[in-house]
Amino acid sequence: MKIILILISLLTVNFLAADDIGSVRVSVNNRASTDYGKNESKTQEQKLAITLTNTGKASINNLSIRWTMYGHNVKDRKLVVLDSGEIKGKLDQSSTETMESTVVKIHSQREASVSSRGRGGRGGRGRTSVKKIPASGSTYYGYAVSVYDGDKLISTTYSHPSIKDQESP
Repeated sequence: MKIILILISLLTVNFLAADDIGSVRVSVNNRASTDYGKNESKTQEQKLAITLTNTGKASINNLSIRWTMYGHNVKDRKLVVLDSGEIKGKLDQSSTETMESTVVKIHSQREASVSSRGRGGRGGRGRTSVKKIPASGSTYYGYAVSVYDGDKLISTTYSHPSIKDQESP
């Protein structure tokens, strides 16, 4: 019985200490649109809507949200940084705010073959020529969002665990 009471009291102390510092919940929604063009081309527009909830007892006056969007290179599927940015603001105690990143446009072209038929001579049908269009550009993969109070990291969230592994030194 003593062990249970000690554990409960330790958990309560840790919870209260975290609440005094300020606890922020982060939720990220990706707002996206895609336009498919000719010959396997694609244009994506990505925007992050970042919702922060301050469950702490104090306001965060020096709030900084640092976001990074990642993609895959179409040719070799390597992870690349598409864009990144920082949003500054303030988060009052027991409040919720939604902030948005800039719109990131991503263009990609899958490998494709385009054929055309020549005019041909004397009643002939003409020769068909095929031109290969190489793969190029990037496609959207995910994001990383970090929330700071000044220089102090409060919270970090990733859309995929592999991005966390990529960001680690």
